[in-house]
Amino acid sequence: MKSKLTFIKCSVVLLCSFFVCHNLKAQIKPKTDATNKLDKAGPIVKPNAMEQPVRIHYIGEKFGGGVVFYVYDNGKHGLIATDVDVPKLPRGVWYNGVTKFIGANGDTVGAGKKNTELIIQAAIKDKYEENFVAKGCAEYSVTIGSVTYRDWYLPSIYELNLLYQHQEVLSDNRETTYWSSTEEVEDKRDPATGYHAWVLSFLHDRHQLPAKYNKGSEGYCRPIRSF
Repeated sequence: MKSKLTFIKCSVVLLCSFFVCHNLKAQIKPKTDATNKLDKAGPIVKPNAMEQPVRIHYIGEKFGGGVVFYVYDNGKHGLIATDVDVPKLPRGVWYNGVTKFIGANGDTVGAGKKNTELIIQAAIKDKYEENFVAKGCAEYSVTIGSVTYRDWYLPSIYELNLLYQHQEVLSDNRETTYWSSTEEVEDKRDPATGYHAWVLSFLHDRHQLPAKYNKGSEGYCRPIRSF
């Protein structure tokens, strides 16, 4: 009697095990070839896990082909000036010989780049072969190590004033008058009245206010770039 009970218990256990295993196999789907290939390639890493740490910059730092003279966004972004004036254009005029209002009147941070582009575009239509300060800044380049920096421009009057406030960071810090890329027009209804653009004299002993210069006058230019 005992042997019959033992046989019945074993049969029940085996039968239950069979059904459990069968159900598990039905639920587990085999991996496709594509899944196997992904497994062999290694784990998928989210893009943000590969981001490099953000570098914080400061005024006076040698960086990006020049020296940092203005920072914002907690040092993540800012403006860089060349350590020296444009070598091949120590002094120059603002325009290419054609007097007109171009529309390069931006005067904020970053506006100098747009101003410079407008000045170059207008000059191409006229007489681009003439030398003028916006052209000198746009064509300027400097190589540090294996990196060449080419995206320089003539600063807006606002950017030039920021540089004036921190002129002590410049190695070549002369007392002279610098051109900005911001022009002034006396009568916006008449484009032919665009005779002047804004300049700023870099003086060491006292604060200087921006002034209007005739575009045909000579002044120095200091290229800048942003990061």
